[in-house]
Amino acid sequence: MKRFVSLALLALVAACSRPEPVASGDQANADAEGKQGLVAEVSSGIAPILSGACNIEAVDGVVVQDMSPIVLKNRRFVVAGWLVDEAGADAPAALVIRVASQSGDGRVWQHGVVPTMERPDVQQAHGGAAGALKSGFSSEIDASGLDAGTYRLTLSYDRGGQKVVCDNGRAVIIK
Repeated sequence: MKRFVSLALLALVAACSRPEPVASGDQANADAEGKQGLVAEVSSGIAPILSGACNIEAVDGVVVQDMSPIVLKNRRFVVAGWLVDEAGADAPAALVIRVASQSGDGRVWQHGVVPTMERPDVQQAHGGAAGALKSGFSSEIDASGLDAGTYRLTLSYDRGGQKVVCDNGRAVIIK
């Protein structure tokens, strides 16, 4: 009986700790079409390249003024901003809003987005590069499945098989 309980407990722990698949291009496209959802991230073990060419400008309708976390009014919220790949001075074809738990458990979720909004101000700031024009995004995130707590928001995209992460210090508090 002890052995059965031990095996059942082991199976339960394994099932709870197994992350869901990472959002693929299909997930990003589905998200862009209004089927938003958070998908657990699986770490590749390869350190990402860090970038500073992004800005999450508004969260839940609040223009971000400083590094203070935004207290969300509800669990569905809009994240808006821009991202430019510094290597090519253009917007990536797709990006991911990463929602990382700050509770110390290391959990990170992804929300796929396709930047399509015209941002002439961002284009001008990047030397008039044509590819930087459609670098803006605005997307609703459904965080109803997340526990209450503080979550860091970062942006990530793929550059030739290497993950690039842009972090400008944004965070939200889910109650």
